[in-house]
Amino acid sequence: MALTLHKPSVEVLNALKAEAMNNGEVKPAEWRKKMAEGIYSILSARPLQYRSYGPYWWLVKKELIAQDIILFGETVDAEWFENMDYGDPVLNLLAAWAYADWSVDNGLIFSNQHTVTQIVNDEEVENIEYILMDDEVEIMAAGMPR
Repeated sequence: MALTLHKPSVEVLNALKAEAMNNGEVKPAEWRKKMAEGIYSILSARPLQYRSYGPYWWLVKKELIAQDIILFGETVDAEWFENMDYGDPVLNLLAAWAYADWSVDNGLIFSNQHTVTQIVNDEEVENIEYILMDDEVEIMAAGMPR
């Protein structure tokens, strides 16, 4: 089953960011570290759950690398990172987390098929079929005891 991705707007993510930062009480660097550690904890137990992030996985992986968490390798799909990047690591993590949360809620926790819908020229809709495959994580998961 394919997932349809509609990228959240920067405005929506900025509202979530204000909430996540508790209106300035939490520093972005602290929040990013805590999120990366939480994601690491989840994925170290169930690596194939990385698939629930869809094309946002590359944003998550880049943040894990930035936080010196390299258990999942260091290769990032630069093209998809650029396509999904909001230019702010906090917004990137918020978008990725929201997408993964939606995937889990819909029973698609291990799905690697995603349909990315993009608006072109404010009207046209372009659907891109995307298969998430991070060889480094797949190999790691295959070698884990069941």
